[in-house]
Amino acid sequence: SCMAPVTVNAIAPPAPPALTCSAFSQPSTIVVPVNAYGQPTGASANFQVQANRLANVTSVLKGGVPLISNPTSASVTHNIGVPVDDVGPNLIEFKIADAVDATKTATCSGYVWVYGVLPATLPTCTITGPDFISPGMAASLQLSAGGPVQTGSIEGIGTLLPGSGIVAMFPPDTTTYVGHVTTVAGTGTCTKTVQVMPAPTCSLMASANPIKPGQSVTLRVNPTGVISAIEIKRGGIATPVSVTNPVATFTPQRTETFVGKVTGPAGSAYCRLAVTVDPVTVGVNFEDWSDWDLNDANLCMSGYFKTSGSTILSTEHQTVRAGITKRSACDENMSVQVYNASGAITQSFAFRASEQPVLDLVFEPGSRLDMHWSPVGSCSGIGPQELTSSPRVQVNNFCRTTGR
Repeated sequence: SCMAPVTVNAIAPPAPPALTCSAFSQPSTIVVPVNAYGQPTGASANFQVQANRLANVTSVLKGGVPLISNPTSASVTHNIGVPVDDVGPNLIEFKIADAVDATKTATCSGYVWVYGVLPATLPTCTITGPDFISPGMAASLQLSAGGPVQTGSIEGIGTLLPGSGIVAMFPPDTTTYVGHVTTVAGTGTCTKTVQVMPAPTCSLMASANPIKPGQSVTLRVNPTGVISAIEIKRGGIATPVSVTNPVATFTPQRTETFVGKVTGPAGSAYCRLAVTVDPVTVGVNFEDWSDWDLNDANLCMSGYFKTSGSTILSTEHQTVRAGITKRSACDENMSVQVYNASGAITQSFAFRASEQPVLDLVFEPGSRLDMHWSPVGSCSGIGPQELTSSPRVQVNNFCRTTGR
């Protein structure tokens, strides 16, 4: 006999369970340092994400804001370090996708509690500004902190964000300003004292004024106020002097203006003094007879000279006009020489006294004048005479052109 055919209905395999996950932190609480604003700095919590089958963690979020993307590959158990930036509970969300079918996803979340440790020390601050000002002047103050702070202020001025700007104050007298900066650790305090004192003043005095060429003069600075340094300037050169004995000696060749400078905590002041150097008259007076009136033949000039005995030295570069005068009945052969500082003759003139010439003599510093006389006629018996050795020659600061 024949058997009837049997129909077998295929049974579909059971659908895989839905993708699920769970997340928790290990440990569930962490203790981290916090900054001046009470926020964790560089803190991280370790989370374990457990899936019910192979899956990828595709993103990590906090408050809907992505923190990490694709931190792990396919696995059932995932260990992920997650940054945290708040003290207290931090809810972290994890999104996963099936390792085979990425369209199958799941979301889970877990908490970590963060406890903050306050900074060990109070914040520090500094008020920068001048130590001293003159009355009516501004003191520019600025508050700065040793690190991040929440708020800052200077008493009497108000809230001032550290480093934000400069405040100009006009204290009527010496004032101490107090600054404060605040963090979660507390408040730090700093002070700045601005002393109000009059600006210094000064005057210059000279031991002699006017003076003659080659003469030295001592200058003294008379200061007022609190002084830390004093100097006297001549041209572009400054000579520091003692604060307790502010004097210096100079030998000007011509009229010069000297400048005193005094410096103190409240600033600097200047004082000026012109020292006048008067030209001198030089008379070289000669006697060729026996009445000793020393007016028989002479040279007369005016300029910047230093005389000592029969030595006539120029103190600077100059050209002077010298006149020769003769009053004697006798005559003289005369010569005039100018020697430079090295001893070389730079000018030489020879003439009779009766010619009474006018000579333009050119000098440099250290140049020396020399003269010679040789009487002729009835006066020749006295013989030749030298400027540097004859008692018949007299150097004065006046010219004997009219008699004794």
